[in-house]
Amino acid sequence: MATDIIKREDILENIKTVFQAIDTRNDYYTNIRNSSVTRKLKPYGEVTSSELPMLIISDGTEIYNYEDMGKRVTNFFTVIIRGIVEDQQNPSQELNKLISDVKKALTIDLRRGTDANSRPNASNTKLSRTDTDQGLASPRAVFEMEVMIEYHTLDSNR
Repeated sequence: MATDIIKREDILENIKTVFQAIDTRNDYYTNIRNSSVTRKLKPYGEVTSSELPMLIISDGTEIYNYEDMGKRVTNFFTVIIRGIVEDQQNPSQELNKLISDVKKALTIDLRRGTDANSRPNASNTKLSRTDTDQGLASPRAVFEMEVMIEYHTLDSNR
């Protein structure tokens, strides 16, 4: 089981690092401060304007597919990404810019970096869905994105 925990942590940390590079100097639409990319959930009402735009990365569900007579396991790990922006004029436009930046950042490395043995942490990254607040949180805007990360382990390491 320890291998799965380490893989999951490596994948989540890779995503956090990738998001911390979102900056207009790196050809993105949005500037994200490192401290505004977090893996800790925070109640919406406690998020201050100075923290925005903000990205929150959370563990989601995981589904397993046993192969090769149960020796090899394909893990489908769902990661939930929440984004919050604030703009008095057009929060929807700012949200769409952030969503675009998150998609771009995620697709730079679909294999989520490498482990200590120089093997990819994942075999693929797929964006599954994106939901927004549909303008109800104005002057803020919020999205939730579901990302499916596929990675492999051996059953003996579970």
